[in-house]
Amino acid sequence: MKTIKTRAEQKGLTLVEMMIALAIGLVITAVAIQLFLTSQSSLAVQKAMGDMQDSGNFGLEYIARDIRKANLGALSAVADGNMAQGGVILSQNNVTKYLATAAGGTLGEGFDVGYMTRGNETALTTAANSWTGISNMGGNVSSDQLTIQFKAIQTLYSDEEFNAMKNRDTGLSEAEKATVVGYDCSGEKITLQNIADRTYIIQRYFLRRDNDGSDTEPNDPLSLACAAGRYSLQSIEAARTAESSSADKKTFSPVIVTGKLLGQGEIVLRRVDHFHVLLGVSEGGYAAPGNMRYLTVKGYNDLMANTTAVKPQIRSVRLGFVVRAQNSSGKNIDLKDIEKFTVLDQEDLKLKTADTNYLRKVSTQTVAMRNALGEAE
Repeated sequence: MKTIKTRAEQKGLTLVEMMIALAIGLVITAVAIQLFLTSQSSLAVQKAMGDMQDSGNFGLEYIARDIRKANLGALSAVADGNMAQGGVILSQNNVTKYLATAAGGTLGEGFDVGYMTRGNETALTTAANSWTGISNMGGNVSSDQLTIQFKAIQTLYSDEEFNAMKNRDTGLSEAEKATVVGYDCSGEKITLQNIADRTYIIQRYFLRRDNDGSDTEPNDPLSLACAAGRYSLQSIEAARTAESSSADKKTFSPVIVTGKLLGQGEIVLRRVDHFHVLLGVSEGGYAAPGNMRYLTVKGYNDLMANTTAVKPQIRSVRLGFVVRAQNSSGKNIDLKDIEKFTVLDQEDLKLKTADTNYLRKVSTQTVAMRNALGEAE
């Protein structure tokens, strides 16, 4: 005899119940996936912001530290486009007529303008590793180049102790000569022998294409680099003596900048789309400095070219960067609020190629040239 099961004894799900359960499961899975994607996107954004913050702070502090040294050892405690050993190299006068960038040229060619401080709206150069104004901003906007110089110093000994070491009968020992007291931005050692020779360090900051960049990035993978060279005041004085001793009072052998000033430099700050410089100057002459104002490099050079204008003293340097995250944050973030950038006095800058994959921010810093805050002597 067959046993007939009642409804209460039957097992399993009906088709309707199964479909409802699947729908609920799909909703829960979708929510979980969405939460995962959102957290991943948020993590990418936070990492990008952290990278930009850390990189920007390090790069700005590195440059600021060197700018504070600028004008150390200059002919006077002021800085302009004419002062010998002046902190910001704007003309041949800042390095004297005796210094040349490279050998092989005719006498008087001197320091290649492509390695001096240069700015937007000035003629670009094509020599290898010189300033080309490369930028990821459209509208024919060029990035600037800042070239500074300062006298190398040591802090191992007091001035009295070091002078006694130099002036003793045997002079500095070989071990003392080789003692490292610092490095320039190209990683070259600065030794006690360099200090004894009254060495000046020249450093230039400029944008170049990063050789480690990816070809898939929407814009050029640019980085801020620093290249350094050097010369000694002792060699400049020797060239000056040779000139005064020559029969025509004009002949001398130019002093050639040594080091890696003409190279591609070492990267200080990765992924910089644009670099802009303003020079903080005080109006009025040396005897009566007036109000502060900021000029572009071209604006200052134009003023220097005006023979009737009073040459303002450079008191500070203002730096502006468009810094980009090194890693993509994906397309799940809204970047419409940073489609345009204001970098110091440059407004409404736009990328050459629109990019919604990478976070960007504008970083600025004003650095006082503390060795150029005095008056003419």
